[in-house]
This record gives sequence, structure tokens and C-alpha cells, in this order.
Amino acid sequence: MIDQFKAAFFEEAAELLENLETSLLDLENDLNNRELLESVFRVMHTLKGSAGMVELNAVEAFAHELETAFDKVRDGKLQMTDQLTSLTLRAKDQIQNMISESGDYDQQEVQEIIRLVKNMVGEKTEKSDVSEERTDVKESQEKAVKKLFAIHFKPAETLLINGSNPFFLLEELQELGECTIIMNASRVPDLESIAPENCYLEWQIIICTAKTHNDLEDVFIFVVDDCELNVRELADDAGYDLEEIQKDLKDLTTDDTFLGDAELQSVFDRHKKQQPEPPQPTEPQKIIQKTENSAPKTVENKPAPAQNINATPEKSAVRKDAKEATIRVPSGRLDELVNLVGELVTLNARLTQHTLSQDDQELTGISESLDRLTSQLRNSALNMRMIPVGTLFSRFSRLARDLGRELNKDIELFTSGEETEMDKTVIERLNDPMVHLIRNCADHGIESTEDRIAKGKPANGTISLTAQYSGAHVMIQIKDDGKGLDIEAIRAKAIDRGLIDPDTRVSDTELFQYVFHSGFSTAKQITKVSGRGVGLDVVRRTIEELRGTITLFSEPGVGTTFTLKLPLTLAIIDGLLVSIGDGYYVLPLSSVHECLEFSRAQVGTYQYQNLVNLRGKLVPYINLRNMFGVTTEEPEIQQVVIAEINNQHIGFVVDNVIGQHQTVIKSLGKISQDLEGLSGATIMGNGSIALILDIFGIYKQALQKGELA
Repeated sequence: MIDQFKAAFFEEAAELLENLETSLLDLENDLNNRELLESVFRVMHTLKGSAGMVELNAVEAFAHELETAFDKVRDGKLQMTDQLTSLTLRAKDQIQNMISESGDYDQQEVQEIIRLVKNMVGEKTEKSDVSEERTDVKESQEKAVKKLFAIHFKPAETLLINGSNPFFLLEELQELGECTIIMNASRVPDLESIAPENCYLEWQIIICTAKTHNDLEDVFIFVVDDCELNVRELADDAGYDLEEIQKDLKDLTTDDTFLGDAELQSVFDRHKKQQPEPPQPTEPQKIIQKTENSAPKTVENKPAPAQNINATPEKSAVRKDAKEATIRVPSGRLDELVNLVGELVTLNARLTQHTLSQDDQELTGISESLDRLTSQLRNSALNMRMIPVGTLFSRFSRLARDLGRELNKDIELFTSGEETEMDKTVIERLNDPMVHLIRNCADHGIESTEDRIAKGKPANGTISLTAQYSGAHVMIQIKDDGKGLDIEAIRAKAIDRGLIDPDTRVSDTELFQYVFHSGFSTAKQITKVSGRGVGLDVVRRTIEELRGTITLFSEPGVGTTFTLKLPLTLAIIDGLLVSIGDGYYVLPLSSVHECLEFSRAQVGTYQYQNLVNLRGKLVPYINLRNMFGVTTEEPEIQQVVIAEINNQHIGFVVDNVIGQHQTVIKSLGKISQDLEGLSGATIMGNGSIALILDIFGIYKQALQKGELA
């Protein structure tokens, strides 16, 4: 059972650490942001508690030290600094290692972080000092102003099922101060209808304590998404006799009836302390009058902090809505669902083909209904795997920050289009290519601060990440505002490596493509960040494996832009089914522009070049019969499928275009998986196999063989 809980903890902790990094980076730029500070504290508090529950004591102890530091910042006893955020980022890396599959982490680094954090918070470790500190804290708490809070705690019915016990929370509250607890059991149904595992009770707690509002909310931190919670401050002992108020409230308390604002106001009025100065609007008046919507004149006198009273229920409502809108499902189950939908799509194709051969109106109607239902189910299943690109972009803020410090450059990262969604698998595989591209932008693109100022540029260099839909694709751009690529250096390197002849005229766009060749680098020196000419080669191969393309544009003195064009999903695609000889093939429909008839008479029309006339424009084509070595008799009339590759129209000559086909992608076996020009296979309705063409791979082969004009 503990292993099951650990698996859930690891999943939750991974998300918490991602949120922690984002909050810390934002906090670093806005050290006084209270909301970010609270967010960091909550993550540390949750990590500590959850790690303790699954017996990961090292994580629990480590998180405790950082939680202590941020708690002191919350209480104003410690100043928020860049040093603390940097230490916490280092700590986050180590916690990530601790919960990784290997569990390996740098113990010396952990001890060093703990030592630095303790020094920062001024924690005393010697025995005598600890005793003195505890005495000081106790005296401080005794001297602290006591306040009266009202807490409304209404657990969700599923609280007990989720493993939480509300009575433990009430006991924890009683340790913080003197409590008057009222239980309301009006939601308990009849005995015949009651579900013993459900929680039907709710509570009102009036507590007199020296603790803060945050301390009281922290008691409920693990159940905040499973309850309605409202903590509000009523009065302090500067203006009221809290002991007498508590006595009166206990006398008023009856089972099942919460104290209303009018009753509370009446009690407060009886025990208000006499003030030497004209009475000022005090906290209980503010709260109760606000709740009762009293006269505008009184409301105008409310000081700003009263607005925070309603913040908690609003926050709880948002959290509750968010919880109702989402559910956590292991990605493996989604993969299984998509696989089953893929089988259903294949089976539906068989039924459709069988129906076409039968003259049965009823069967045709059933087949069409099933086809519509399958299409909707396919789209729903694929949408479940879609996640926002923002989950990927958020990982790079830390990378840009660390690169800036390592390279001694001022680098800012901007993102847009984070809500654009892509298949989870595509996003996971994009991480490494994006890291390579950002490192290149930071190291080779963006100039030093001195150079930028000398050129009249802003001192801070920028890297922008943007995402947007483009048909069935997503376009992702990585753009810097640096010095741009050195065209002459690339040309010289290409000549030096024998890639082009010195006298050959090559456009800038074609020259840019050489930087994706393995080992091609114009860097004058190799740094720890880049310069070996390996990164961009890996990037291109990964993007092509995802059936995407990468293009590059650069302008001297302005910057460089990498554009990735990627499919929305890798599981099921809309394809164009064609035939060549006795074989069937599928081209990704999203890349297809149109189809033209092609006769034998057109072959070699244009000076023996493979060109076809597309409304007055000559388009190069690749004859797939020749490419695949098909020797059967060639039909008199063929078809040219016009597709777009690298912003260029390329034709693919096939025997026949059959039509649109829902393509469930199956991977090729080990023997065939490395064949260039093929990206997978699919099963057709008649049970035969159609190969899925990698048109970009075929295009590269044709270029290498000199078959393209």
C-alpha cells in the first residue's frame, strides 16, 4: 500500500516542483509579491507533509528547513532576497533528484544548502541557545496580541473516502488556542439513505489565539480542495475583552445552530473596552457590517485589510470549480484508450468497405451512424492527450536565467501562445530540441551587454517563444534579437567541408540549412554551452522523427528565428490513400495541397527535368514508382500529389489517388524502422497494409540523388 501512496506522491511532487520553480523565478523579479511567497510556502509545506506520510524522511527534513525560512519571511522576521530564491532553486533540483527513479542526489550539496539556509534565518544550534530561543519564542507568543477568529469548515462528502479525518483537524485547532466548536448535522440524511463512508457534518469554530490568519488556514492545507473554508478575523484583545466574549459565546452555543453575525455583534457590543480616544471602526464592526450589507457610510470607513476577509471563500470556490473540471488519469490509461480507439477506427473502415459492396439500405444507415460516432470518439480520445504548450515553455525560464548568469549576459525570456495544445508525446519529445535551440540563441545569438549597448540595442537580450495553430500543425518559433548568423562564415565553412563549390551560387536560405549538418559549426571557440556543431543536428533529427520540419531565418544585427512545424498528434492522422503498382501508401493529408492528372507525355517536357506545370508555375516532382523500384505496368494517366516541404511545392507522382483515409499509425518492425522515406504503417479496411510515407525523407533522398530540378 505504501508503494501505491509513493507513486501518487511522486506524481504530485513532480507537479509541485514545476510550480515551485515558476513561482521562485517570478518571485526573484518581484521580491515583495505576497501571493508568490505564499505559493512557495504552500509547496514546501505540502512537500514536507506528503513526504512524511510516505516515509521519505530525507525529503521531509529538507523541505522543513526551507519551509521554516519562508515561514519567517511570511511573518516579517526574514527579508526575501535573491540569495534565498537561488538557494531554494538549488534545493528544488536536489529534491527532484531525491524523488527520481534512481533516488541519487548530492548529499554534500543538500548539507551545504541546509547550512546556508540556517545561517540565513539565524538559527542557533547549540543546546543553550536553543533553550534561550524557545524561551524567547514562548514569551513572544504570550506577549502577542490575541485575536478572535470565526472559522466555517464544511468538508466535501468525499473527505473521508480521500483519507482525511476532520476530527484530527479540529484537534490541531484546539492546540492553537481556546476553541468554541459548534457542529451542524442538518445534512445527515435518513438512515435508509445514509452512506457510512460519506461526511455530512460541518463546523463553526470560534477560536481565541495569538496565531495569525495564515497559521489557521495552514491547518486545512491538505484538505483545502475538499472543503469549503472561511477563516475571518472578528476582534482583537486591544478593543475587546475576549475572555468575556468567549464565555458568552459558549452560553449561546446550541447543537446544529451556527452563531449568526447579529448574535456575534451583540456579544461584542457588551464587551467593548472603553477607549480614551473617539472610537475608531474596529475589526468586528467592519466584518459584521460588511456581511450584513449595512449603511454605505459605515462601509466607507472600512480599512483596506477588511477586503481580505472574503478572499478565502473566493479562492476556495475557484479551487473547488477547478477540481470539478479536471480529474487526474495516468497517461498509460489514455494511451490504452487511444489504442482501442485506433482498433475501432480500423474495424469501422472494414465495415464501411463491406457495406459498399452490399445493397442494403439498413446496413448502410448503421454504418454511417457508426462512422460518425467513431469520428467523434476519435477526436475526444485524442483531445484527452492534448496538453498546453505552456507546460513546456514554463521549463525554460530557469534555463534562460541560468544561461544568462553562466554567460554573463542579461537575457529575458518571453512566451506567448502557451494555451496552444499538442499531443502529450510530442511535447515531451520537444524538450531536448528546445533546450538546444535556446542555448544556441543565448550563446551564439545574443551579444554581450557591452556590445549591445555599443550597437544602440537594449542592454537586455531577449529570447521569445511563441506557439500558434497552423491547420493540423502547430508552429513554434524560437527567436532572439541578437547579432544573427554570419552568412560568409557559413559559406566558407560549407566550401571548406566540400558541401558546395566555391563558384556555385547558393541562396541565403539554402546556406542556413547547412548549420543543421552534423559537426557543422562556425563558432570560433567551444564553450560549455555550445560550439561543437552537434546540437542543431540532433534538433533536426528529432523534429523529423516527429514528422515535423524546422526552418531558419536570420538577419544580420537583428536576430535569428527557428520555426518548428509539428503535427498536433502522432497517434491517428487524416491521410491521403494512394496506390502505386500493387501497393497502397498514405501521405499526411495536412501536407497535401492538391492533386493533378499526369500523363506519360509530360515526362521530360521541360528539358528532361522532372517538372510539372501548376497553373503557369513549374513544380519539381518525384516519381515514387522509380523511388520504390515498382516494375509493374505503368498506367497511361497518373496523378501528381502536390505537397509543401520547407515552404516549397513538391510533386509526388503516384498511379492512383483513392481518397481520404483515417490512418491509425502503427510502428514498423525493427528491420524496417530505419528505412528512410517511411514513417509507419496502417491497416486498411480490407485487412491489407498501407505504408505511411515520410515525404520529407523522400524529398531528402531525391535531393541527394540529384533527381530534383
